[in-house]
Amino acid sequence: MKKAFCEPGNAAFCPPLGIACELVLRHGAPPELAVKKNAEDGGDRVYTGRGGVAEARADFAAGALHPGDLKPAVSGRGRSREIAGDHGGSREWPLPHKG
Repeated sequence: MKKAFCEPGNAAFCPPLGIACELVLRHGAPPELAVKKNAEDGGDRVYTGRGGVAEARADFAAGALHPGDLKPAVSGRGRSREIAGDHGGSREWPLPHKG
């Protein structure tokens, strides 16, 4: 995750933002992303559930969510299986929802 492409403000193509939105916020157990930021940069922020997807994308596009804050938050959620939960023992990943 540390070397993942993540251009500031480019919400259209940012793999860490995609992981945060699709795996953590849409399918996470719990669907929450806690971003630690300095007080002078706006302080900590928590994105929750499907509503958090639009907020995270908007904040990233506006520059309020910086790659240096996003990447550690996504990495801190652990392995992808832990992020998405058990899904009833199924080995299939749920399909991402558009929107």
